Amino acid sequence: MAIDVYSHLLTTIDPLPLDRDNVGSSFINKKATLVGWGALQALSADIQTNVGIGVKRSGTATILGTPTLADYHADDPNVGMLSATTRSHYIKLDGHAPNVNTCAGDSGGPLIVNIGGQDRIAGVSKWTGLWCEDYSLSTRIDPYLAFLDDAYKKGGQDTIIPYIECVYKPATGKSTAYFGYKNNNGVSVNVPYDANKNALTLDVQNKRTSLFIPGDQHYQFGIDFTPGQTVTWKLSPTNSPTTILNATSSSPSCVDNNQFKCLRSCDVTAASACATDFGIDYAYCMDECMSLYDYFTPIACDAEWSSYLSCSGGTASTAANWDCSGISYDEPIAAACATQFSAAMACAGF
Repeated sequence: MAIDVYSHLLTTIDPLPLDRDNVGSSFINKKATLVGWGALQALSADIQTNVGIGVKRSGTATILGTPTLADYHADDPNVGMLSATTRSHYIKLDGHAPNVNTCAGDSGGPLIVNIGGQDRIAGVSKWTGLWCEDYSLSTRIDPYLAFLDDAYKKGGQDTIIPYIECVYKPATGKSTAYFGYKNNNGVSVNVPYDANKNALTLDVQNKRTSLFIPGDQHYQFGIDFTPGQTVTWKLSPTNSPTTILNATSSSPSCVDNNQFKCLRSCDVTAASACATDFGIDYAYCMDECMSLYDYFTPIACDAEWSSYLSCSGGTASTAANWDCSGISYDEPIAAACATQFSAAMACAGF
């Protein structure tokens, strides 16, 4: 018997909760719901030739319990059934009429049980018998709850924690506070600019991060400030604690290393008048700059590259200060620093 076609389309709904208990002997002979997009009917014993695939259907089947060794058949070789441990991770359902049964394409669909009036996902469709008849197997949820909980959390439920990297404190002029963050999710999370969620008053150019990519992300943006000012960033992503960071002239100073030289240069390069013509943004510039250090350092050309970066980092972003011809490089070049740039390229043999 095929699974009945859904009579209506579902819009946005809350996900069903996971059944956190083993579907044990108390569930035997009770009904469970199967859902899938698989075939209506198999036309061959190996179920690969079939009809009606790609239609969402649901229906009920009777729970038979845990598979036994007798459920291994040489002509239907699910070798996992030879292992008692493996069998304990499955739920077997009766596929004989009037029960429904899964078929090719239904793998991955949910097995739903109703507990106290609440539908819960207890398994995931895995296997069926010859011709999509007789029985079906679903992998139990409960042995994998730790994995599923972690995956769910990292799907946007985990924390995003911002931090102050350092403060650049020149002898004259404005200081710059640099910030990074750690996104413990496995996906990017958007936190739009908002007075309560993502606020930084001194960020008049909206430099601060709003799309947080996974991992520990250093030196994502910098904010200029004058002596006596405080750079305050308030970040309150959903599922994370609210963090309020205050950077001042007393905050730890930046170390003048390779990354910092790239940082200062990319601040102005990415803001230069023709950066968009090259498709250059701050993140791209930093990746390119650090990769050139990886290239230049082994051949002893890193000093020349550092010299160019130190020069370009002190160049204003106005159009007149930048060579936008693209002849020498695939980024804007600080015109006043052309000699240092040429020396770095010549050292590397370009």
